[in-house]
Amino acid sequence: MRGPVQHLASALLVALAACNQGGGGAPIKPGGDTDGPADSGTDSADTARDDTGRDDTGPTSAGVLQVGPARLVFDPIPPGCTSPARTVLVENTGDQAVQLVVDAVEGASAAAFTVEPPANARLGPGATVELLVRFSPTAVTSYVDASFTLGVQGQDARARVALEGEGQAAAMVTERFTQRAADDVDVLWVIDNSASMQAYQGDLGAAFPGFTAALDALGVTWRMGATTSDMSPEGAQGALLGPVLRSTDADPTSAFQDLLELEEVREPCAGADTGMACGADTEMPFDAAHAALTTLAFTAPNSDLRRPGARLAVLLLSNEDDASAGTFATPTGAARGTAFATMLQGLVSAPDRATFSAISGPDGKPNPLGNACPGGIFAQRTAYNAAALHAAIRATGGAWKTICTAPTAAQLGRMARVAAGQQVGLVLDPAPPATGPTDLQVTVAGTAVPADTLDGWSWDAASTTLVLHGDAIPDPGEELVVTYTLDAGACATP
Repeated sequence: MRGPVQHLASALLVALAACNQGGGGAPIKPGGDTDGPADSGTDSADTARDDTGRDDTGPTSAGVLQVGPARLVFDPIPPGCTSPARTVLVENTGDQAVQLVVDAVEGASAAAFTVEPPANARLGPGATVELLVRFSPTAVTSYVDASFTLGVQGQDARARVALEGEGQAAAMVTERFTQRAADDVDVLWVIDNSASMQAYQGDLGAAFPGFTAALDALGVTWRMGATTSDMSPEGAQGALLGPVLRSTDADPTSAFQDLLELEEVREPCAGADTGMACGADTEMPFDAAHAALTTLAFTAPNSDLRRPGARLAVLLLSNEDDASAGTFATPTGAARGTAFATMLQGLVSAPDRATFSAISGPDGKPNPLGNACPGGIFAQRTAYNAAALHAAIRATGGAWKTICTAPTAAQLGRMARVAAGQQVGLVLDPAPPATGPTDLQVTVAGTAVPADTLDGWSWDAASTTLVLHGDAIPDPGEELVVTYTLDAGACATP
């Protein structure tokens, strides 16, 4: 080894989901963050944008297709910005499978709107699918002449959806979400045990009571196991380091801390009793997690980790990006992280019930000077940019904590809440300037929340994210509301 939130869906989706049980969820959105680029850990079924000024209409139909709404009115945004996706829900009410056909947007304002067709256009009887529509004005004007049609392949009948929006020099944006209840969760920790990791492992152990305390405070049951990122013949190769820990155990926190002291984690380097971990110097956390949850899933002790219906959370401690050489040898970079996320989501009943989180280096391309921590080569800690890890975090709505500083109990507690399915941050979309909106107002359950890194909110410029801390994280059922002004020129590109 070398050394070291949430794009919001529209309120329409919430309403339609209530009327169409089992209608399918929207794509997973970014999730919770601790003290760096923040991912808010929510899906669209729990999130709504303000509907002030909208006049969407009810459903329309074309043959066996039920389509709603028949008219989408987007909130005003400045030219150059792109709106959050609005959703059109399409249902096959017939008793035969059909192939959906979505025609191009037409009309004088067509260029300002885009419609994203579904990945799978085949609809079985009673099946539903979501079409994502976005609005990107180029001028301060009204866009009222645009629509698209859709129907069944081989049939003439078409349903038409009208699209409207307005470009404004300055627009007030309101975003909100309601905190969902936490769920029982099964947790897999993957620990980098290569040569430079001893101090980082100690930091994790010292702050770890905050992780289990947060889960216990949520009232959920949990199971937890740990393996290493070492896939060499001498390594763990995905096998758990000890028995599965349970929330009902007498002292599971101490038991996890003891795991970090095992020889497999802190094996002395050959030829010198340094006390440092000396596992394989090529970290393969994706391959290790995959083996732990699939290949070894029916072999003790791994077989005790998973429970039917529980959420699944994989958390990683590493100062390197993934370098898996087995199942995830290809693709590389961010695409590898997305592939890992897809695998993880396939192990649960719904994609939004699995998360990947990490205490690692920052996002971005490899740093040619080596150290991505503040201070570079003169820093006390060492980390490398981790594009693959961050892609997996974004794809699953997970959490990130920089390894450049030691984690606190509170930060691990936030990661635990994300693991249990709660939201601890909000990616503003459309995004205000990177410096943050000057008039940002935040309330939780109707009470104003201050800018404060202990029990309030902070602004992460790198990811244009509102990060929530301490008592500012809503309890289940509480609503967070954010308002800010988006000025002309705020969006560099549409």
